[in-house]
Amino acid sequence: MVAEHIGPRRAARVRGSELAPTIPQNVQGSGMIRGREFGSAGLAIAVLALALSRLGRLVKAFRPVQVAASALLVFGMVWFLLRLRS
Repeated sequence: MVAEHIGPRRAARVRGSELAPTIPQNVQGSGMIRGREFGSAGLAIAVLALALSRLGRLVKAFRPVQVAASALLVFGMVWFLLRLRS
């Protein structure tokens, strides 16, 4: 057995490399062309970047810090009044 002749760390590494498939095998086994995979990943990143840039402009218009502070103040006042009543 391999683990008996080498140290435990190296044995775990050897067993792990035997169990885990390599990246080219995964790409070849998926049936997709590498260019298509990387192209679709690039397109997804571009769409996400565009959405986040638009979201940033929209969030600035709502002034989230002031809205959050007001919501916290109102929640605290309601909580205080409910505690006084009970």
